[in-house]
Amino acid sequence: MKRTLITILISAATVFAQSARDATTALRAIDSAITAGINYHDYSVRVADAKVKLDRVPAAKRGKLEPIMHTYILAERVWGATPEMHETLKAAGAEILATPDIANCPPMPLAIKRATEIKPDDVPYALGLFLSSTQLPLFKCAANKLAAIP
Repeated sequence: MKRTLITILISAATVFAQSARDATTALRAIDSAITAGINYHDYSVRVADAKVKLDRVPAAKRGKLEPIMHTYILAERVWGATPEMHETLKAAGAEILATPDIANCPPMPLAIKRATEIKPDDVPYALGLFLSSTQLPLFKCAANKLAAIP
């Protein structure tokens, strides 16, 4: 009985470790595709695939992967928005501003400064609008975080 329990625990740990590797590989694949050039549709598919793989990792084991995924999801949200989608852009901008690990991630402070110059009375919307035309600050932020994972 004891031996069976140990075998089950080792098997579960192996499955969790593989799930984390699969999620990391999917996030690295997004970064590679961005570097090579990717369109919105293909990016959205890759983000969805990575999210499914990350969701298979137990929440307590996601560690540094969760903020990277969050950054890629925000990039997808603003990329797919048009200037007329005021609430979507404003919500994404507000979420970025409220998330210190994204707001302070280079080169995001420059994007926030630019948004402040564009529309000082509505910085969250201006940030979302700015990032809808260039997702590069979010992509670079995610890439920097991903590079820190062995």
